[in-house]
Amino acid sequence: MLVENEASAIKRVVYRYEIVSLPSNDGKGIAKISKDPTVTMTVGASTDQDKPVKVAVDVEFYDKDGKMFNLSERNAIVALNSLNHWNGAAYVETSERPRPLTVEAKDVNGNTVRGTYNPYADGSTLAIQNGEVVTKSGYADFGGATVNVSDENPLKVVVPISDWNGSEWVVSREIPTDVTTLNASGSGNGHALGNQDYTFGDKDDVIGSYSVSAETGLITFTPKKKYQSTRHQEYVNIGDNQFIAIPKSSVTYDAATKEVTSVNDNQYIDHGAVFNGETTSELTGWDNADSPYLYYGGAGIKMTNGHLVFTAEGANADGAPTVYWFAINSNLGLPKNPGEKPEEPKAPTPPTAPVKPVVKTVGINPQEPTPPTPPKEPVAPTPPTPKVVEVPGKPQEPTPPKEPVAPTPPTPKVVEVPGKPQEPTPPTGPTAPTPPTPKVVEVPAKPVEPKTPEKPSVVWHKNYVVERESHVVPPTPPTTPQTPPTPVTPPTPVTPPTTPTPDTEVPVVPQAELPQTGEHTSNAGLIGLLSMIFAAFVGFFKRRKED
Repeated sequence: MLVENEASAIKRVVYRYEIVSLPSNDGKGIAKISKDPTVTMTVGASTDQDKPVKVAVDVEFYDKDGKMFNLSERNAIVALNSLNHWNGAAYVETSERPRPLTVEAKDVNGNTVRGTYNPYADGSTLAIQNGEVVTKSGYADFGGATVNVSDENPLKVVVPISDWNGSEWVVSREIPTDVTTLNASGSGNGHALGNQDYTFGDKDDVIGSYSVSAETGLITFTPKKKYQSTRHQEYVNIGDNQFIAIPKSSVTYDAATKEVTSVNDNQYIDHGAVFNGETTSELTGWDNADSPYLYYGGAGIKMTNGHLVFTAEGANADGAPTVYWFAINSNLGLPKNPGEKPEEPKAPTPPTAPVKPVVKTVGINPQEPTPPTPPKEPVAPTPPTPKVVEVPGKPQEPTPPKEPVAPTPPTPKVVEVPGKPQEPTPPTGPTAPTPPTPKVVEVPAKPVEPKTPEKPSVVWHKNYVVERESHVVPPTPPTTPQTPPTPVTPPTPVTPPTTPTPDTEVPVVPQAELPQTGEHTSNAGLIGLLSMIFAAFVGFFKRRKED
């Protein structure tokens, strides 16, 4: 509850009930008060007199400190739901059962056989649940005969004709028919079957109807829903409290009587209601706290005081007590926007009749075949024209090859030998090595004698420079020239470094002798250079050994 625009919790609710009126002869009834204040109360009594059940209720709300809220200073919105109105409750003839239905068809041998279907052979009775009748379906019993129902072998209904013989109804004859629906009467018409609206006196005597699927053989019995004549209507007198209308609700307010009620029947669609009060397998009813259509049987009030009077007028059904459940809570039902209107379904396109195929007629005696065209005579090929080749009287002499030209002798290259060899550049002295890190070596008890290195031996060889050339002898031209198809150019001869002399040794140019060796200057220079290098290495190893 809002106190100075702030929500304040309701910690306690106090209800005070006063039974104002009951329809029982002794003035007694039964009341059930719930511990849940939102469920409130259920009250009822036998309907012996034309009096309503009327209960006055005063409600008080308290905050956490135990202080009662002044409703005239608060915006306390209360929901008034489940305000029912029906002009007679729905029922079925539970004391009646229909006559079993007789049908006929052909068995597998082509014989016409009859069978029966009794929807209540199990001992059950006609029933209705939450305003919805309970149907029964099954197939006929042909007593052991094999019957295959189909389009080619449809099921036919056998209609019994009953006559009154003065003491009872007797079936005088049975007529097969192609009808697929039949009404079933009660005992007032001898449990007849037909297409009549049976009555008995001023009472409706139709208790249900059969429907038959001739192509499948399925038979269904549907009890007929009937309505009693006892009207039941519920009201709430709101006194000085303010009425709040809910859009699309069946409940309205009468300012003259200060009563909130549904003027018209809001329990059954058959009686003009938009929704049924109770939920069925096909439709959701409104008289349920979880229903999206709860608003259809409700209203709201803004309370300025806690005084309300609840009234239920009329029994719930013929010969039944008057029972009224009412609740005071804030579960205000409101309609929801259904959104855009769904698109209307389009009618299916009718099927197009198939085009009849064109049958091509073929003659029994075909025409004589046309003789084939004879082939043309082959044309003789044109003889080839021979090609004339001229043959000379004397063969042409070939052109003799030219004599080869001797190659130009090469010019020898003079090599200058210096009188004294160039002194070699002494090698760069070695760089002192980095002192090694001493490594601890285990000294054997007896030293091992080192091996004396072998003295290197140097063998000197005298080198000779000998040049040899093979003298190329030009080929002798042939005495009689050959006749080649094409003259061949002889290959270019290899140019020798010196004037060719067959198998002769080229003399060595004498060199100036060095006074200390008597060898050629070139050999002496080489020997001197090697001696210097060897002396340097011997000195290097001696110093290493001394270090």
